[in-house]
Amino acid sequence: MPPDSASGPRILLASLDRLGDLLFTLPALEQVRAHFPSAEISFVTSRYAGGLLEGHPAVDRLFCVERDGNSITRFVHWQRFLRQWGAQPPDRLVLFREGHDGRALARHFREARVDSVRDLPEAERRRLHTAHLRAALAARVCGCAAPDPVMPTLAIPGLRLRRARARLAAAGLDPAASIALHPGVNRLVRRRGWRPRGETRASPKLWPLERWIELGRALAQRGLRPILTGSGGEAAGCAEAAQAIGPAAVSLAGRVPILELGGIYAQIRGLAVSDTGPGHLAAAVGGRLVSLFGPTSPFLHGPLAPEERRRILWKPQACEACGGGDVEHRCMRAIEVDQVLNALEAVGAVPAA
Repeated sequence: MPPDSASGPRILLASLDRLGDLLFTLPALEQVRAHFPSAEISFVTSRYAGGLLEGHPAVDRLFCVERDGNSITRFVHWQRFLRQWGAQPPDRLVLFREGHDGRALARHFREARVDSVRDLPEAERRRLHTAHLRAALAARVCGCAAPDPVMPTLAIPGLRLRRARARLAAAGLDPAASIALHPGVNRLVRRRGWRPRGETRASPKLWPLERWIELGRALAQRGLRPILTGSGGEAAGCAEAAQAIGPAAVSLAGRVPILELGGIYAQIRGLAVSDTGPGHLAAAVGGRLVSLFGPTSPFLHGPLAPEERRRILWKPQACEACGGGDVEHRCMRAIEVDQVLNALEAVGAVPAA
């Protein structure tokens, strides 16, 4: 299919995902824009992750809707989106993730031509990395071959980079001597029973908090300043961890917009992170990272970056599927602090001891 003429189509891309999955969609978005240079490309995504696409050159109209609130909040956000969109349906609707929201979009815009990730062969959906799968869907939309390799990249706007630099300076942090730790404590339950407010279950994907504290202390002993990052819901846990690490540590959890956080990751020495979205953000902005994986496969969901600046630690266990709750997840506990330090050395984020 050749690229469209000056009167290009109206294309609505939908990826109502969290941070990592939206980053995995970037190569597909750029492929659609390159093939349809004159199209009006709109993107609807979750309010939580949508800030990533702020000012993105491939997006003409950006819509962010709530996907995590109660049913009334979600309904209000959807109605607002539909009013802002208008009565005319898109010419094409591309669903990078189907689910309930995707099916609702397909029903509402039933006159549009719909391309869904569910249309791809089941074998591909089972074996391909999420980013490759979404690139394959974009190739189907464009009628061309998928790019190879698929490597999400995100350029942080200059204003956000300057704000990130100013935030580090205000906290007394030298980027050349700072390293980020992203424990994801809002989904972590420690053995003593501590649980962040409103949390009801443990995540099997996160490293124990006491090991993050041990890692932070080891980094401080090497002359580095650990920066704890996280969402607003993680602020209390990150502050507790920073205090336990000692005076070298600083918590910025809950205080940094998403693009500014990317600007921080792009400028400091590196990041250690559990299997959560900020690891994919660091990979996309060119940061060095060590990502800790447990029950999920990095071959399907791992951060994509050149090997010289990325290491993945994964110790899969021959155990039953995780059930959440207070289970001590052996796959994460099998990762030792020394192994994380060695991996950080290997990518150049930490000077050799």
